[in-house]
Amino acid sequence: MQLVSHVSIELSFIIRCLLQAQPSNCITVQVTGPRKLENGLVVPGQFTAYTKSMAIGKRLKEQVLHVKDLCKYKDLEIVGCSLEEKKLISCIVKM
Repeated sequence: MQLVSHVSIELSFIIRCLLQAQPSNCITVQVTGPRKLENGLVVPGQFTAYTKSMAIGKRLKEQVLHVKDLCKYKDLEIVGCSLEEKKLISCIVKM
């Protein structure tokens, strides 16, 4: 499968930092609509980030809220942040 598009620029830096912070961190994405033109072609989706660190989870939530405040025109929503089994923290961001 080939995907010719990218994640929103505002979220891509946060995602990269999360993935580099710990090897066990991961992100899944579910595409929620067709590509749209923003700063290039952007794929809207629901991103679910997983980490075992409460500090990283809190920082992730703060960063997404900061992007949401800066980019009022963006349709960003934090659907939920929770502590799951085995101390796995998830943060779901819908774009």
